[in-house]
Amino acid sequence: MSNISSATSIFPFFFHPQTGQRIWLTGVENRKDPRRDKLILTPLMDDDYRVAKSFRYDFCVRMRERFSEDLPPQYDLHFTLSPGDTTEEVGRASSTSAPDRDGRQVMMYRGLLVHPGWNTRQNCPCWFVKFPGHSIESISGDTPETAVNIAYERNLQNKAEQAPPPQPEPEPVVTKQFNGRVRPGDVR
Repeated sequence: MSNISSATSIFPFFFHPQTGQRIWLTGVENRKDPRRDKLILTPLMDDDYRVAKSFRYDFCVRMRERFSEDLPPQYDLHFTLSPGDTTEEVGRASSTSAPDRDGRQVMMYRGLLVHPGWNTRQNCPCWFVKFPGHSIESISGDTPETAVNIAYERNLQNKAEQAPPPQPEPEPVVTKQFNGRVRPGDVR
């Protein structure tokens, strides 16, 4: 299992608004918006995960911010450690969470929220799993994975702060094929 840090390579994607299918980033480019006289970060996309491009995690966090500022809401960026249609999403949390002094934001891993923090004993950055409403002290680790894995090892995952549930995929649109001739009683 790899550690997630600002330099970790991850694969960003969007969900298609109608089908819920993952649409992978293959690149980005800046384009001038003539209405606002401003450069807009524009995604280059493909639905084939085999052509997905990886980016540094810290760059992806900044891309998410730019897309939310400049593009319609369907350009909500999601991340995964490897491309694929069923790979687990990482780095997802409330879009209102403020970054810490290193630019780290609350992340999601294995269904739990992991918060950036500071280890005052060792004077270094760390990650915390919190237990709101319980007397359990938070669990820390050097990486988000470490903190979450400790919570699972101690069987505390049900008491930990849960990540928001994934967005349900819309049901596929079923279209009836037209055979060219409508007869009385046929239903379209």
